[in-house]
Amino acid sequence: MKLPWNRKNKKRINELEEKIEELEKEKQKLENQYEAEKDRRSKLSRKKQEAEEQLNRLRDKVEGLKGEKNEDTKEQEEGLKGIGFEKGYSLLKKLSTLRDEKQELVTVYCPGKFGSFDRRKDLKNSVGKEAFHELSGRKSFSAFLDEDLGNWLFESRPFFGEKMDISESFDVEEFLKFIEQEKFWVLVSAGDTRVFREESGAFEEVEHLKSRIEKQHSKGGFSQGRFERKREEQISQYMDEVKEFVEGLDGEVFLLGDQRFCEEVPGKRLGGFDPNRSRPEQFYGFRLKKF
Repeated sequence: MKLPWNRKNKKRINELEEKIEELEKEKQKLENQYEAEKDRRSKLSRKKQEAEEQLNRLRDKVEGLKGEKNEDTKEQEEGLKGIGFEKGYSLLKKLSTLRDEKQELVTVYCPGKFGSFDRRKDLKNSVGKEAFHELSGRKSFSAFLDEDLGNWLFESRPFFGEKMDISESFDVEEFLKFIEQEKFWVLVSAGDTRVFREESGAFEEVEHLKSRIEKQHSKGGFSQGRFERKREEQISQYMDEVKEFVEGLDGEVFLLGDQRFCEEVPGKRLGGFDPNRSRPEQFYGFRLKKF
């Protein structure tokens, strides 16, 4: 004989078991949603990172194009024309072969601003008014001047010392010696530095030091101040890596890039660089005017 409370208990047990089954299904559903959300967030985070990297590349390209535009404007205003490395190198070698029995060929090396050139007065007394005026206001150039043969003005990286020479030949030796020696060029930037070995225009990349460094504070998360501190720490650690590698190079080192970062690296800084320029033109930055 079944007692009435047994029937009640069985009914209650069935109800609870059904409830448990429903809760198990609900739990599984929530777990599936959680995993899907995790995957979705992971994908979104990855897409966000890719978008930021693409944005930074586009910004660099825009800055490079602005630089080219400014360079073009400067060339139009000053009459200078950017020339390839091979053409510049060939012209310098030709200039080294010229001779003048009257010993009136004038060579000028000015690594800084012409206003600070020590022998400006001597130069003014040695060349024509037009030639002297052409050099005024310029910086980081070498000039090879002669009224009969013509005047050549080279703008380039300031790798030479200050000099003025008047003789039977142009003094191109220091210029050519620099080009033809083996040396290292380090293109320094935060998170992406390239090191090249170069000699007479022939070059090879010997190292590419790359590290992720935050460039922009995203909305939400930690504060702007904390973001800046984190970024500075990333830059400091990265520049330590660059410094350590450059210290191990066996040869003369020349740096191109932001002065702030170049100060952390051993070598002589010769200015910035346009990331869109090809090499070796990127190293030397030759521009020419004949007048």
